[in-house]
Amino acid sequence: MFADSPGGGAQAKEIAKLEGEKQQLASQLDTVDNRVQELDTLEQELDKEAAELEEKIRTLAKEEASLLQRKKELKENARQIGNRRSEILGQRKKLQREQSSLQSTATGLDGKINKIQQQMAYEETQKSAAIQLEEKPEPKNQPGNQPDQKRTHPRVAVEVEVSMHTEHNFYTGLTENLSEGGLFVATYENLSIGTLVALTIRLPDHEPFKAQGQVRWVREHSEFTSDVSPGVGVEFTELQTNDQALIEQFIQTRTPLFYETV
Repeated sequence: MFADSPGGGAQAKEIAKLEGEKQQLASQLDTVDNRVQELDTLEQELDKEAAELEEKIRTLAKEEASLLQRKKELKENARQIGNRRSEILGQRKKLQREQSSLQSTATGLDGKINKIQQQMAYEETQKSAAIQLEEKPEPKNQPGNQPDQKRTHPRVAVEVEVSMHTEHNFYTGLTENLSEGGLFVATYENLSIGTLVALTIRLPDHEPFKAQGQVRWVREHSEFTSDVSPGVGVEFTELQTNDQALIEQFIQTRTPLFYETV
């Protein structure tokens, strides 16, 4: 019908052309639809990935919070340990001070015990000397006995220089009467009780003078009396009056030893 009309042929061509374009558009539309579907799929995959990442982030955030809490707890524990360590250090210093004080006290007690032991040993020595004197009395100034006495106890010559700084010193009886006393001679020489002694005594600023005496007691060297000198106590048997006066004058400047003569 359109072909029979004058313009029917042109219209038919136009329609055919349009139909071809329509088919091309339909094909392009299919292509676009496919691409849209692909994008939708890709978007879904990205959404899923994003969701997984968000879940991981939430998990990490929880772990981070837990680690921060654990870190805080560990810091608190460290602070408590530091405080405890300071307390221990303070207690250690206190105990060290107490230990030092106790050691000092113990040392003082040892010193007191040592002094007591030395005094006991000294007293025992003095008692022993007194007993020997009682068992072996030596009569003095009896001419009839002098030959036997000289044979039993030979006379020993002793030179003694007495000053403020020597270990030699005079001793007196408990009555403080020098006539009952004598002279302590610091010596390691073994002089037995009863030995007769010829003394030469030198006092500061005076000429030496002589006296006679007899060993009446002995102070022996001992580990318990290491702080005092060993020696012998010589009792005067002959002493000039003026020499006795010199000794008494010297004693006023130096305290004598006290010993109970028998």
